[in-house]
Amino acid sequence: MKKLLLFSLFVLLTGGISGQVRYKEFKIYGSVFNTDKNPVAGWDVFISGSGAAGNPASVKTGRDGSYEAVIRVPAEPVQTLTVSVKDPCVNIPAVQKFTTEGSSSQHDFIICAQNPPNPCKPSFKFSQLKNELVLEFSANPAIRDAKYYWSFGDGNTAEGNPVRHEFSKAGRYKVSLRVVSPSCTGSIELEVEVKLTVAPPPPPPPSRSIEARCCGSIQILSVPVTNASAPNTFRFIAKGDFKVNEVRWDFGDGELGTGAEVTHTYKTEGKYRVTAWLAGEDCKVELGAYVHVGKNSADPCKVDILSKANGLNVSFGLNTPQAPDKIFWNFGDGNSSSDLNPTHSYKAPGTYKVVVEFSVNGQYCRVEREIKVEDPVRDRCPFSIQFRQKGLDVSFSILSTIKYDKVLWMFGDGAESTLDAPGHTYAKPGTYQVVLVISYNGITCKITQEVKINSLTGPGTVSILDISPNPVDQEMTLRLKSSDKLTVVLVIVDVTGQSLKKKQVDLEPGENIVPWDVQDLKSGVYFITVYQGQDVVARSRFQKS
Repeated sequence: MKKLLLFSLFVLLTGGISGQVRYKEFKIYGSVFNTDKNPVAGWDVFISGSGAAGNPASVKTGRDGSYEAVIRVPAEPVQTLTVSVKDPCVNIPAVQKFTTEGSSSQHDFIICAQNPPNPCKPSFKFSQLKNELVLEFSANPAIRDAKYYWSFGDGNTAEGNPVRHEFSKAGRYKVSLRVVSPSCTGSIELEVEVKLTVAPPPPPPPSRSIEARCCGSIQILSVPVTNASAPNTFRFIAKGDFKVNEVRWDFGDGELGTGAEVTHTYKTEGKYRVTAWLAGEDCKVELGAYVHVGKNSADPCKVDILSKANGLNVSFGLNTPQAPDKIFWNFGDGNSSSDLNPTHSYKAPGTYKVVVEFSVNGQYCRVEREIKVEDPVRDRCPFSIQFRQKGLDVSFSILSTIKYDKVLWMFGDGAESTLDAPGHTYAKPGTYQVVLVISYNGITCKITQEVKINSLTGPGTVSILDISPNPVDQEMTLRLKSSDKLTVVLVIVDVTGQSLKKKQVDLEPGENIVPWDVQDLKSGVYFITVYQGQDVVARSRFQKS
């Protein structure tokens, strides 16, 4: 596990610093997994906070996908920080917000499995120099700060990428490669055949004078992925304007073939030179062409439509690793586009059936998806208030992943604050209307939430430590922390405030694990509110994929 010690990461901007500021060490830790449930090694995790000085700090995950950072923060007041990772399938990073109350905070992430879990899983390709016993080797992937160790099976070794090696004689050799980087290791071994190729003697002169037209052509076609064919399979066709008696193929990866029409599957990605020799009674023709082989992948049509809405404006894309040759979008309202990643403005809210048609290596694909376009006024303020009560003392924070410019808190008793995460002490129990006025992207919106202060001792504290996975597909796990033995009601609401699911839970002091099946919810953003009696004691946000 990689550790990172950051000194003086955050400076509290509260209109002046007086006295000696006390600092403490605070640990942020967790793991990064992909959607195939594999740990992601060497992945960047970013830590930042509102009012932080300098650039955000980052730490990389270890081989088991875990990370840990120990930072130095002011002991008082409590700071609001964020931890985030980039997801290769979406433009917006996954962000989790937390405070420095206590001594540590755990944050786990699940990202798209588009990147391989082990970046050090190597492959290599080779080519032999003509009429020589010299082979050139190159490894994939090219990893920064990695070292490449080669063993050629004849007692010789080398280091680097690429490398060249001369064998003493022809034969078969077991060539192995070992890759070592600061975050991972990997190895591979392949059998390599070294041939001593000698140019054939020139053909004897013809016994009679003839005029021969010796022209030929080769055609290379990608074979669509089916149950009967593997990925990266190609069909090779050779033709001549003369009677072709024999066709020999060299596919550029050490494999050979014969016949006017053959198929061949490449095992690794790369650029290969394909050579065909066509022979007839009076003609011999040599033809060459390059084939570019991508990563072995499943059916290119099995992709999803990605969409990001900003009111009536929606941006579209495809989560495919290979760019389509041709593409056509139908937005479901009579409009269309042939851009790879178009943005479309709908005239009215509603549910639209979006269809995209595209081709990859000559294979036609069609994908459709229904999207819901909301009125931008309806979700004008994409923020929520989160608070924790202890007696008459209440700490407030803003729950959102959207960057905002400035805030104004009005606590309902005449007091105000412009801090991002203020604390406030009420003079007596009662019900108070807390108002948050927040500005972002040139827009000002207002949120009002009722806070009920019951007694000087408070009803007991409950906090939502974690929701995983987030985003969730079918079942999520809530990690709750309770100060006492309490009975609470968990309620899931949508962004409009409508209650959709409820669950009563008896909590024990300390941490509690609560599973919850949410596969019946539609895709979107939801909030979990924890009620103790009529009081809201905790609230958090999650996304349904």
